[in-house]
Amino acid sequence: MPRTLLTVALLAAGLAAMASPAHADTFDVSGGIRIELGKGWSGRTMINPAMNFPGMKDMLEEATETRLRTGDAGILISYMKFKTDKPANEAEMDDAANVKSAAMRAYGSQAQEADPQATVRKAEGVVRAFVTLHPKSGNRFMVASGYPGGCVTVGTIRKGVAIHNVSIASENCEGAAHQEALAALFGQAG
Repeated sequence: MPRTLLTVALLAAGLAAMASPAHADTFDVSGGIRIELGKGWSGRTMINPAMNFPGMKDMLEEATETRLRTGDAGILISYMKFKTDKPANEAEMDDAANVKSAAMRAYGSQAQEADPQATVRKAEGVVRAFVTLHPKSGNRFMVASGYPGGCVTVGTIRKGVAIHNVSIASENCEGAAHQEALAALFGQAG
């Protein structure tokens, strides 16, 4: 009888592990934002080197950089929390225009899209905005050294004056890793 109970207990534990998010890793990307990605992702968060410059500590409470990678995709997240006396709920911005402008400044000359439209989502005091670009034939995006350049999603996650600037780089916008990153960061695939 004890052997049967042990077998049942081990089987139940195995099934519970398969059904739980144990096949995922959670990454803290600063500012109270955590994202969950599949087991193939790795990365780290570090203090943004800009915080070493005189004057930056006068403007920012916190600044970090997160780099996450998997086989054919990577995520870069730069987090900045600005010092201000203004309450977070009074920090208004045109998130769609800001994301579109940043994407076009960085990648517009190489992108197929001449006038991309940003997706904006607001929930519980957090504003998430993003735009995905495809390279023109024969071009590749240079997101960061060692990162793929076949597709890029540029976006922000903002809580008042705390902003995450996000770039998702991959070989293929429709690829599983890009879609997973898009869903984890912005709550939407596609």
